Amino acid sequence: MIQIIFHALGGQGAKSAADILAEAAFAEGKEIQAFPDYGPERRRAPIRAYVRISDKKILTHEPIIRPDYTVIIDPSMVSKDRMSGICVVNSSETADAIKKKTGYKGEVHVLDANKISGFANLPMLAAFVKISKTVKLETVLKQTEVLFGRKMNAERLKQTVDPMKKAYEMAK
Repeated sequence: MIQIIFHALGGQGAKSAADILAEAAFAEGKEIQAFPDYGPERRRAPIRAYVRISDKKILTHEPIIRPDYTVIIDPSMVSKDRMSGICVVNSSETADAIKKKTGYKGEVHVLDANKISGFANLPMLAAFVKISKTVKLETVLKQTEVLFGRKMNAERLKQTVDPMKKAYEMAK
């Protein structure tokens, strides 16, 4: 089982990114769980969105404490307390600078998603997909189109998906 936590502020799309990832994994035949954790005040308050992906039935239902991957969507949330497993961080800083600043000893990947899109959640999801190889990018893009296709016209949907493709190519 692979466990992932997305950290963001309310309204930044962590829950949507987690849902898209889970739906993509489900479409590829995996067992999934996806659920958010936030207080009553949601906009701009810290939230976590959890995802579990497994080839076998998932029997646990508690919050994820030690994830295999951590995706930090908002650069202001970078801290050693939030970092666990392999970290994918939205930042203009280098991975070495983040590790030095936080004291984190694990693997860190950095993408400046704010330069790619006004909304960093989906570019960060694409970067996570490339780094983790958990699901295929094509499946994630299809699930993004399913989720947002009902809410957006074709041009706006293209403006949503194109930054994901760019982030996927840029991720290291």
